[in-house]
Amino acid sequence: MFNFKKRMVVGVSVSPELGLEVAQIDFLEKKVLKYARAPLAYDFAQRSVADIDIFKETLQELLQSLMIPKGSDIVLNIPSATFDIAEYPASLTEERIKLDVEEKLLSLPFYEKKEPLFDIVRLPLATMQFNRYLSASASMTNMSEIAMYIEDLGYNLICIDSTVNSILNALIYNERIELEAEKIWTLLIVDNSCCRVLTMQDSCYLESFEERISIGAVLGDEENYSTV
Repeated sequence: MFNFKKRMVVGVSVSPELGLEVAQIDFLEKKVLKYARAPLAYDFAQRSVADIDIFKETLQELLQSLMIPKGSDIVLNIPSATFDIAEYPASLTEERIKLDVEEKLLSLPFYEKKEPLFDIVRLPLATMQFNRYLSASASMTNMSEIAMYIEDLGYNLICIDSTVNSILNALIYNERIELEAEKIWTLLIVDNSCCRVLTMQDSCYLESFEERISIGAVLGDEENYSTV
């Protein structure tokens, strides 16, 4: 869970279902002071914003319409192209694990013509033989252009997070879940393209399972419900 030192936070969120959202939040009082959103196309095949120039125009218009002051702190939430949890032998270094993750990413079809931006995080639950790592990735070009543009507009980009982490942080922030050190629970996330099941212990990820689905125009399709 993020611990922001400043009271005012501006959230910028890319959602394939809703488009681009901007909200000014009083973080301490848990109040949304300003909110606006606009349509934004998302390329499900490439798992990235469909047109980065339209993203830039839309973001600038939303920030101006809400009269967000220059210098405001911005938290960016964007869907990950991949979000995975895997075990590795405890003897492997993080450098070796990063090379393994990168090799797997480069074999994916949506990274054939673009470079992945990814990171790995060692999860606290481990055994003597194995460590568990979380890895998440997005398009290097998309993320770099978005980050640079936010800074060019005069705002402070203080955090970039994935949709999965943002959902978990929001649940904790709004006290919608009761966390206990030994408690095992399941986080189910369903959107227009993916069904994800995450096994959790307290606020720590244990396992992640993903199945691609297609809802939208075929909402109610029996096959999708059986997949979920």
